[in-house]
Amino acid sequence: MNEGYPEGKICINFGWWHTAFIYELYNQGCRFDIVGIDWYSDCEEVSSIKLLMDDVISHIPDCDIILCETNYWMNLHKRYPKERKEALKNAENRYMWQAEWIPEFLDTVINCNTEKLKAIVFYELLDEPVFEIESGEYNGESHFGLVECDKDGSNQVKKPAFYTLREKINEIKLGGCKNAYLLRKAQ
Repeated sequence: MNEGYPEGKICINFGWWHTAFIYELYNQGCRFDIVGIDWYSDCEEVSSIKLLMDDVISHIPDCDIILCETNYWMNLHKRYPKERKEALKNAENRYMWQAEWIPEFLDTVINCNTEKLKAIVFYELLDEPVFEIESGEYNGESHFGLVECDKDGSNQVKKPAFYTLREKINEIKLGGCKNAYLLRKAQ
């Protein structure tokens, strides 16, 4: 399949449980080296990353997995009650919830005990305030970062989640966790 570039990796990516298409491709003979999964905190309201990774591995046993886009969900859902939407617009709430979610999430994926999981990539290191500036209203996309900043990326201020992630990476590396390699690139 990689005759023109044998070192190349065949990758496919999906979000949440949208797996039917890639499973059908696999069943039709397509082979992937890496399956990427986008997984945010809001996904956990209705499902489990462990169940999803187990499902992917059972359907595509000969590929590796990368959690290629993950973070605490900052966008507003239509299904959220008004109180939650208003609470999410409050920066202190977002900072606290993001900082609390990161170590819980990392503990969950590290304890999945799969050698197939090769990397975890946090979506957005810097906030993107331009989305909010352009729209003039709250936009969750503007707040996913681990570092708050101005539109041009200046005036950077590390959020509590930055320190939580740093602490968790160091804890995993120093604790001798067999899956510690998952987080080394996040430093």
